[in-house]
Amino acid sequence: MRRAAAGSGGGRLRARRRERGRANAISGINLTPLFDMLFLLLIFVLVAANFDQRQVIAVDLPAAATAKAAPAAGAEQRMVVTLHANGELAWNGTPVSREEIAEHLRALPELSRLLPLIVEGDAAASLGSGIELLDLCRKLGYRNCVFEVRAKGIREQ
Repeated sequence: MRRAAAGSGGGRLRARRRERGRANAISGINLTPLFDMLFLLLIFVLVAANFDQRQVIAVDLPAAATAKAAPAAGAEQRMVVTLHANGELAWNGTPVSREEIAEHLRALPELSRLLPLIVEGDAAASLGSGIELLDLCRKLGYRNCVFEVRAKGIREQ
């Protein structure tokens, strides 16, 4: 009888040891490789992502002998309207219509009207188109409109 009692108690003990072994195996999973892979994936996504959606548009700026360097402003503070030779417009590098330029200017906060609004006009653009654009800006309360030019004697490459 002793053996039977000892045998049944030993079975329980083995079952407890098996359960403890399973719990230790689960709690002992190493998560470091998982975090390493997630970190590498994050770096890959950040490097591969194209955050700057601005398009490069070639504009032949007119020359002026009195040209001065534009004041430095952050990319988020720069407001640039581009006037192409064919009369088309772009807002910060994105092609838009005259109505959309007006919408962009209306949507900006009141304080942004104190910042310079830079007009990049192509040298071949008509004076009438530039004046219309300047008039639109003034109607909307932008008094600090600046035409961007290049210094005389400097050729764009």
